[in-house]
Order: sequence, then structure tokens, then C-alpha cells
Amino acid sequence: MVDKFYFTHAVYEIHGAYREYLKGNRGRPKFRRKYALGQTVTTSFTNSNIAVNAHDSTISLPYLNKEKRLKVIQHRPIEGRIIGTKITRHVTGDYYIIILCEVEMADLPQNENYVGIDVGVKVFVTSSDGTSYPALKALYKQQRRIKRLQRSLSRKYKGAQKKSKQEKNVPRSKNYLKAKAKLARAHEHIANMRTDTAHKISKEIICKNQAIFAEDINVQGMLKNHHLAKAVSDAAINSLMQKLAYKAQWHGRVFLKVCRYFPSTQICPHCGYQNTELKGMQGLRIRELECPQSQVHNDRDSATAVNILNEGMRLWQEGGGPRPRGGMPRSQACGALKELVEAGSPSALADG
Repeated sequence: MVDKFYFTHAVYEIHGAYREYLKGNRGRPKFRRKYALGQTVTTSFTNSNIAVNAHDSTISLPYLNKEKRLKVIQHRPIEGRIIGTKITRHVTGDYYIIILCEVEMADLPQNENYVGIDVGVKVFVTSSDGTSYPALKALYKQQRRIKRLQRSLSRKYKGAQKKSKQEKNVPRSKNYLKAKAKLARAHEHIANMRTDTAHKISKEIICKNQAIFAEDINVQGMLKNHHLAKAVSDAAINSLMQKLAYKAQWHGRVFLKVCRYFPSTQICPHCGYQNTELKGMQGLRIRELECPQSQVHNDRDSATAVNILNEGMRLWQEGGGPRPRGGMPRSQACGALKELVEAGSPSALADG
């Protein structure tokens, strides 16, 4: 059973989905199936209908007997004022209760550190200050296990298909559902590994630097290349960019994206010479090169990060940047960034 706020939040979700769709930030909304394995219920806090007891790790929710409290594994203590809760059932059969709280985010102490980051497949993040983070490769590490579970699921489906006279109505046996849950749990573990890595890297970068500059990477276009699609999707580049954007806005940092057409990989950071030979798939194989003009040996990723830093600083000082999605004019975006910088509390300016 659900309470009266369930239908209100459903309308809010539909409104938000179509609003982002009309802005061009997301695709066309799709309605959830009634019998989908993943289900979500959202409710609001009123008349103390949501209460969390940290001593015995229990929680009381609407439409439950007040004397009956659910035993939960509490991830961390509740901070701020509770405004609602979200109950999610995953495909694996696990239930998660997310407590929505209103918390005031304080700005981090300002510093004079500015960094440019280059995101890649072999090395996940390379910073202009010399710091690098290796690629996680979560899918590659769990690939043998995924193949084994997928074969097990396929055998159980084919076995049930042979017993059924109608191929369309294949009976779902208990063993089939168990194998399906195991496969879903393995994919969930991979997703959790990527999310955890993105959170740790973004938090460290935000805490150390006052301004972060990154390249506006066309991930959707890279996924069309079948030689790189698997590695690019395994890297979860968009997840890192999203976390950098909202964490910078929370803590009073600057996050600016450089135009994707800026030749950051072709320019020598010492003399400014542009090597046009570093194009296409053949150019990706060259990881270290020597500048023909200044005779300086450059590492490709480190030089790219320095070029992104220089271009980002130039755009930041001029008050410009790439045109954001959603139809905002470039002049309006530049004026908004100037006002934030002059006010002394710059926030994130991210593409989308």
C-alpha cells in the first residue's frame, strides 16, 4: 500500500522528465512497466510518519503499524531535516530506503590551486599537477564471472523452452529466477565499483583545487566506435563529470568545460606548436612524442591536461566558455559566470 504523496511524486517525476526532454538534455520519457522488477516509491515527511532510531537500527514508515518497525542496516547517521524518503526495490530483490534530508552545504576554504584534467581509457584521470588515477576496468575484472553466469542463465532458459510447447510463453522456473538474480547482482557490483571510484576521485579533486577545467568529451560519439565502445562505457566518464559538477556547486568551486573542438592533444604546452599528425585512430597509438620545434619530450596525457588548464584559465579570465545545452546564449552564460566570479562565490558551470 502507498500513501497520498505517492501520486504527487509520480506527477513531479513526469513533469521533470518532460522538462528535461524539451530542453534537449535527455531522451523521450518512457513509462515504467507495471510488472518491472525494479520498483520505486517516494513519500514526504509529515506528522512524524518517518522516524529513524539509530540505537537499534530501525525505521518506521507510512502505512506501517507504529509498533512495527523495520530492521535496517544504516549506512550513515542522519544529517539535517528529513523531508521525505524513497524506497527502491532492485532487480536482485534487495530493498533500499533512501532518506531525503535538507542540509546546508558549506563552502570549502579557498586556495590558489587550479588544475586541468584529461580523462582517458588507459589512464582514467591525468591532472596538470602530475597526479594520475589508473583506470578501474571493473567490467574487465568481472568479465569471466559475468560470462559464466550468463551461460548458466541461458542454459536454464533453453531448458525451459524445450519443455514448453509455445516458445513465446516460456515458464520461468525458480532456478531461472535464481540465476537471473545472481547475474543482476554481479552487474550491480560492477556499477557500485564505478560509482565508488568516481566519488573518491571527484571528492579529492574538489577538495584540493579552487578551479577545475575539463574537456567536453562527446561520449555518445565515442560509443559509436566499436573498437572503443566497451572500454569507454566501462570507464564511466560521464559519471565523473556529473559528480565534479554538482560537488563544485555545493562547495563553492569552479568547474568549467573546454570546448570539445579545442586541439588539446596536438599542441605542445611549452612552445604552442600544433602537430596535426595526431589525428584519428593512428594518433591515439602515440602516447609519447617529441616536439619538432622546441625538441621537448612530452607525455601525451600530461601535455593535454596542461593545455586544458591554459585554455580553461583563458576562458575563465575572459568570462567565456562553451555554450551550455538547453539553448542558453553564449553572452548570457558569460555574464552569469562574471557575476559569480565578482561576487566571490563561484559555482559550477558545466555543459548540461
